[in-house]
Amino acid sequence: MGAVVEKAAITATAFYKNPMAALPWLEKAFGFETRMVVDDGQGGVIHSELGLGAKVEREPADQPHGDRVFTCGHIEDHPWSFGQTLKVMTPEEMSAATGYQIIS
Repeated sequence: MGAVVEKAAITATAFYKNPMAALPWLEKAFGFETRMVVDDGQGGVIHSELGLGAKVEREPADQPHGDRVFTCGHIEDHPWSFGQTLKVMTPEEMSAATGYQIIS
């Protein structure tokens, strides 16, 4: 029996016409590590899972402007921020929540 794959709390989905070419690109561009590839038996990919090889700089946290955000650094220490909209807010609601003037 194979090793148990730890499931991530946050996931993202991307679709590619040529996933076998995309996997090495994602590894090089973002520092991902390919953890699983499910072959369709005809040279295609049914499913794949990649792990983030980057160091998490800021854990996921809800922001007053309605998003949940986390930041990580990749191999050259450039910050990458990822977000999820939890609540769609008007500029006025964002201004009230953050204390900053939001110009739309």
